[in-house]
Amino acid sequence: MNRSFFHASTAGLTLIELLVVLTILATLATIAITSTTGVANQARYEATQRTLANVHDAILGPANLRDTDGTPLFTGFVADIGRLPNAIATTGSGGTVFTLSELLEQSGIQYGYVVRHSPDDPDVQLGTGWRGPYLQLPPGETLLRDGWGVEFATPNGTVAGYPNAHLLSTTDGVTYTPVVSGTSIAQVKSFGSQDNATPSGTSAYDVALAMSIKPSDYQASLTVEVQLQKTQVSGTASTFSSSPSFAVVISVFEPNPATGGIQMVAQTVTPDLLAAKNSTLTGQGTSTLTFTITLDAPLTAGPRALRAYYSSDSGTLPLTSGTSAPKSNIAMLMVRPGQNFRNLVITVP
Repeated sequence: MNRSFFHASTAGLTLIELLVVLTILATLATIAITSTTGVANQARYEATQRTLANVHDAILGPANLRDTDGTPLFTGFVADIGRLPNAIATTGSGGTVFTLSELLEQSGIQYGYVVRHSPDDPDVQLGTGWRGPYLQLPPGETLLRDGWGVEFATPNGTVAGYPNAHLLSTTDGVTYTPVVSGTSIAQVKSFGSQDNATPSGTSAYDVALAMSIKPSDYQASLTVEVQLQKTQVSGTASTFSSSPSFAVVISVFEPNPATGGIQMVAQTVTPDLLAAKNSTLTGQGTSTLTFTITLDAPLTAGPRALRAYYSSDSGTLPLTSGTSAPKSNIAMLMVRPGQNFRNLVITVP
């Protein structure tokens, strides 16, 4: 009797095959982790860019904001207060740090944003004061952070030697140094994934990102053309003397940086000053006299009011609505960074 035996062969992995499989799995895991890390860092990088852009808009207003006529509007903290935000000291678990909290709460500014009458000329009304919060924090946060969770803050103490200061100030628009108490914040910086000014890695995400503000970004100059018009007297046009003696005070009404109220920046112009200020004096001996002058004091950009006052002599000119001295109409203007121009007309008896 013949018997047939069937042998089932059992297949298995040899040690070499097992090592190959483990190597492939480890390689795939490394690639997956590296890819995921890159995606996460890119997301943190972009979040940091958005946060820095939000800080810029909070201070200077959105760059693409337009009025109904298409002209640019200048808004934000500087337009409302008349200065850059100051570094505010906050005490935390790590000690005292200087933060951006003035954009988040009314720290040291007495008044909220309202339309006020100027104490120098009650006819002038201007909206000034803190109108925040200018930044919104995520729920549960008390300080602003970059995409890697690092606070935008500068420690108190030896800040001059602190390499990773996130809040910096400038006095010349070029050199930035760590802020100290009471100084303005002109740069906000993130040091990337390693939060180190001299990172050890070579990743593109180790580089610093910064939002910087220069004086030219918010400071402005104003050139005013003033036209003095004589009234008719007995059917004959009155004329200005070939050597006129008069004073004109040009006044700009803007936010008071210390209080949030209204302050007046005034400049007196007399005939002997016109040549020194490169102004043009035309129309002598006629019923119209025009001169142009650029104000000495720089202004901060934003909604401002302008008025000119006239006196027949060079003495002190009262600046109140009750005075009988001739004055121009009140000109409301949006002062923008750089050069601005406006004309005013005063009817002179």
